[in-house]
Amino acid sequence: MARQSLGFMALFLWFQRVAANVPIVIGIIGGTAEMECFYYGKEPFILNKFRIIWQEKEDRFCPIDIYSPGEDLKSSQCNEFQNRTLFSEQLKKGNFSLRLSNIHPDDDKTYKCVVLKNESGMFLPYNKSIVTLKVAAHYSKPVINITGQPGEEMILVCHSSHGYPQANLMWINQTDNNPLNATELNATRNSNGTFSISSTLRIKATSDTKLGCQIENPLLHQNITTTCVCKNEEAEHCNGAVELENI
Repeated sequence: MARQSLGFMALFLWFQRVAANVPIVIGIIGGTAEMECFYYGKEPFILNKFRIIWQEKEDRFCPIDIYSPGEDLKSSQCNEFQNRTLFSEQLKKGNFSLRLSNIHPDDDKTYKCVVLKNESGMFLPYNKSIVTLKVAAHYSKPVINITGQPGEEMILVCHSSHGYPQANLMWINQTDNNPLNATELNATRNSNGTFSISSTLRIKATSDTKLGCQIENPLLHQNITTTCVCKNEEAEHCNGAVELENI
């Protein structure tokens, strides 16, 4: 047991060089992400000669998951990753990739796959791969609620929910494509870690004023605009004159 502990300690202190061009994997909250790691040796691959340890790059002495031939090391696994990890079905062919399920915001970190090879009865460092997991969630289509009518001050509230990471809502005068300054911007955290965002715009609109509320989540290349058009002939209740378009 002491020898095993010393081996783990040496492993966690090994190879601190920061890798360039670290691949990025995007995981959707509540979904599954696969972080890749492979055997690149020239000699024939024999699985029982290798131990594979996935861990956070910050070297906590608490692995995400471990494969070691003839050993059950699950007791060393971090509590927050238990029952959430699965090695690749191609493990015997040198695919050390790890699947992480039930993604949540706290998983947004950089991880490393450490490969050790048994040399004369001791597992020694053989290779390492680094992967960054970025957590995200799609925002809902923005919804605009309006009070007031054209010719008077109008209050528009735009709302979008259950997205990640936190994004901004932008108001645009679609007549000239100029941005408009919102008077209020609020973001609240939901129970699953996602964000709900609302923005309030106060404006004196004229007939046929065309306004857009846009939300952008660059991580998912998500850009959604909801457009509000207030028609003069229906000005008695501007909410009834709203046309919603998903652009």
